[in-house]
Amino acid sequence: MFAPPDLLRVPMGVCRYCNSKTLQFLNVETFIVCRNSTPVLISVLDWAFLGRELPGKRSMLCILCMVIGAVGYALTDSSFVMHGYVWLLGWVVAFVIDQVFIKYVVDSVSVASNWSRAMLTNFWASVFLVGMVLANAEEWKVFTSVEVWTPRCIVMVALSCFVAVFISYFGFLARKQLSATSFTVVGNACKVISVLINVFIWDKHASPIGLGMLAITLTGAILYQAAPLRDEVARKGAASTPAAATSESEKSALLAGGPKATNFADSDNDSV
Repeated sequence: MFAPPDLLRVPMGVCRYCNSKTLQFLNVETFIVCRNSTPVLISVLDWAFLGRELPGKRSMLCILCMVIGAVGYALTDSSFVMHGYVWLLGWVVAFVIDQVFIKYVVDSVSVASNWSRAMLTNFWASVFLVGMVLANAEEWKVFTSVEVWTPRCIVMVALSCFVAVFISYFGFLARKQLSATSFTVVGNACKVISVLINVFIWDKHASPIGLGMLAITLTGAILYQAAPLRDEVARKGAASTPAAATSESEKSALLAGGPKATNFADSDNDSV
C-alpha cells in the first residue's frame, strides 16, 4: 500500500551505517571530499531516471573541479586505510541510490504533510539500524556499556537526535523543490562548517595542501547550476516556435503588401 516510502529504509539504513564506519577509520575531510564527488554520478541518474537534462558547460566545469579536488586530496591523504575505503565505497553506492530514490518518492507519492515523510523514513531507518547493531557484537558492547553512557553522553546523543529531526524535516522540503543533484550540491556546500570545526577541535585533520584541494571541491559545489527538466525545455521550445512562425508570416505579408501600396499610389497619380 505504501511500498516506496517503506523501501527507503534500506538505502537510508545502509547509508547511515556505512557513514559511521567510514568516519571510524577515515578523517572527516576524506568523507567530505568523497561526498563532493557524488554529483557526478547523481547528475547522470537524474538524466536517466528523473527527466533532467545533463549538466551544462558551467555545471560540468564545476563537477570537474569537484573531481580534481577529490583526486588531489586523495593523493595527500596520509591516513589511507584500505579497510576504511571499503566502507567509503559502500557508502557512495548507498548514498547515490538514496538521493535519487528519495527524490523519486517525494515527487510521486502524496502524503498528509512533510512531517509524515520525515517520520516514516527515519523510523524505518532506525529499525533497520537496530537490527544491524544487534547483529554486530562490537556495536552491541558499546550500547550496553555502563561506562560509555555517562550523563554528558546521554545529553549529547539526545541533542543530536533533536537537531536531526529538524534537519530531516527541512531536508525533505528542500528535496521537493530541488533536483537530486542540486540537493546533493547544497548539502556538500554545508560541509564547509564541518571542515572548520574539524580543523579547530580534532587532531586528525588534513594538511594545508589537502585543505586547498577541499576548497577547490567546495568552490565547484557552490557554483554548480541545476540542469532543467527535459519537459520544461520542450515546452519552452514549443512556445517559442509559434511566435517565430507568426513573425515570419508578418514579414511575408509586409513584403507582399509593399508593391500593392506602390501600385495604388501610382494609380492615384495617373488619375490626377
